[in-house]
Amino acid sequence: MDMKHNVLIEKLRKEINPTLKASTIRKYINDSLVNNSISLYEAYMLSLEALRLEREGYIKPAWNKKVYIKQCIAILNMKMLAYLFSESKSMDLLDNWAQEAYKLNREKRKHYVLDKYEKYLDFDKNIEVLKELLKRRKNKSKPFDDGPYHTEIFPFEYCEPEELIINHDLLSEKHIDESIENLLVEINLLDD
Repeated sequence: MDMKHNVLIEKLRKEINPTLKASTIRKYINDSLVNNSISLYEAYMLSLEALRLEREGYIKPAWNKKVYIKQCIAILNMKMLAYLFSESKSMDLLDNWAQEAYKLNREKRKHYVLDKYEKYLDFDKNIEVLKELLKRRKNKSKPFDDGPYHTEIFPFEYCEPEELIINHDLLSEKHIDESIENLLVEINLLDD
């Protein structure tokens, strides 16, 4: 395992709070995407682990993490990626997590995603909702009060899942470098 991975694993070992572990993984993903050192699929797989840990923080009473709009959007974005990577089991899992997060959401205000969350989660049955999200993605005007925006959460601007789904452009590149595969294993072993 390379040095960056060792540093990440050491940070995760020292941290007991799953939400903070998730943040550490997300920072690693962001840095790796900026440096172009991981693929979108590898980032997706690591993001699933970050989501799993974050979820642990809000479903286990010991951590008392609250769910906000950002978590709901993160799950929706990951479900779109799961669809693009043809990962139906992950789609089902993410759909369950999305329903759970939506019910636990503490941020009660108008928001362009949450106002139609159920419809957005069923994007594979209604392409029109994806067109709405894509229009938001392409709109450069983002008033502060309307956020967080789905473009501010993984996969950020590295991928436009809405457009790919609309155009039926599934992502077939699902290679995982051995070092990332080992990293995923190490992250999961930390839970034991």
